[in-house]
Amino acid sequence: MENVYANYTHRDANLQLHKLSDDGLRNNLMEEKYEAEIRKLNREMQAYRNTITKLTAKHDGYNHVIQLFESKLQLMAKHVENLQNKSQLKISREILHKVLQIK
Repeated sequence: MENVYANYTHRDANLQLHKLSDDGLRNNLMEEKYEAEIRKLNREMQAYRNTITKLTAKHDGYNHVIQLFESKLQLMAKHVENLQNKSQLKISREILHKVLQIK
């Protein structure tokens, strides 16, 4: 069996050098995996933040368009109402004029 030592490999198990523990290697590998996973999750989270920012901007743009549409619609409704009032006034005048002509 071959033992691994800090910067040194030797086949004699009785040699007293600082042996790197297998647990330490496993822990380092696990830490690297966790750190890699954390970096991956951070990238994903940043991508989601970017998506949210883009969607928010689109929503704001759509909201602006809707407000503009509603404003124009209100102006058109007012214009139609004014035309109806003018039409009604004209009809009322014609009726009044006919009534006055009859008398």
